[in-house]
Amino acid sequence: MGLTDLEIELLTERYRREQDRYEKLAGLVARTLSKRIVATLPHITTFRSKRPESLKGKLERDRGDHEFSVVDKRFEPGLKDLAGARVLVYRPDHVAGVCDAIAAMFDLFDPNDDRFKRSFVDPNGYLAEHRVVVLRDEQIAADPAHANLRGIPCEVQVASVGDHVWNELQHDIQFKIPHGKPNAIQKELLTTLRGQLNEVRATVVRLMDATDRQRAEAVAEVENVRQLDDALFKIYGERIGGDMERLLELLEHVMRDPTLRGLQTVLDPKELPEARRRLVEAKHDADDHDAAVIVAALWPTYGADFPERTSRWPGRKGPFAKAVAALEKRYPKGKV
Repeated sequence: MGLTDLEIELLTERYRREQDRYEKLAGLVARTLSKRIVATLPHITTFRSKRPESLKGKLERDRGDHEFSVVDKRFEPGLKDLAGARVLVYRPDHVAGVCDAIAAMFDLFDPNDDRFKRSFVDPNGYLAEHRVVVLRDEQIAADPAHANLRGIPCEVQVASVGDHVWNELQHDIQFKIPHGKPNAIQKELLTTLRGQLNEVRATVVRLMDATDRQRAEAVAEVENVRQLDDALFKIYGERIGGDMERLLELLEHVMRDPTLRGLQTVLDPKELPEARRRLVEAKHDADDHDAAVIVAALWPTYGADFPERTSRWPGRKGPFAKAVAALEKRYPKGKV
């Protein structure tokens, strides 16, 4: 028989009184999931309860699909998105990881019903994963305030940020204009946008790959002269010559496991002229591209440790050790 206008009004008003419960559930699901994935998957989470006006519009559109006696007894599962959470990831290949986290954290509303686990994979259209979940018994038991959330479904949508742009614009056409069908101009623009967003997706992946490589390089240990030379070039924008082997030995002593990030922390490119001035004041004859300038740059931080270390170098001490001795004489114990 379907819903009458009066029944739709009654259901909308009832939901209005219960909306806070759905808002609480949506927020709890979003926060719980975000906490689980925050360290491994860059993402954005949002949540909401359906607005009463949106529910009314949905019931009016789908009035033939519902019986008042059924919906009045319980909104779900016919209305499975009254509570909603959304997770947006930057990399499309992270969508699966979020879905794995959802499966680990929550139960599907009904694992035997395909309506509650849906994959939208149209490369020319809507791209997202939908999961309709409920809290587990232990999550309900963890807080007395969760008691009224038992068995209530929350729809979690997972998509990439780029796909979300297309999804939202297509959603507005489908649900916010008469008949829900795009006209010729909208179809053309949606097709164009889909292609552009596919390019954006690929660019985002390349950018994040480059960022991951840069991050890995920053924390990787500087283990040889070539890596040290490259690290100093990234910091100063110029090549520093001289006895890099001795410099690396010294850095390994005072910094333990030197990394690019560690060097960037203690070496300020703007302080390079000051470091060269210290060598001049210490009366050490070095050109502008001598590793001794790095010792001078690090002197305020590690100067107290340098003389003791270089005094134990066997065999030739050379100009590098002489630079340390000159700086120690001019600036004892690292004081500048």
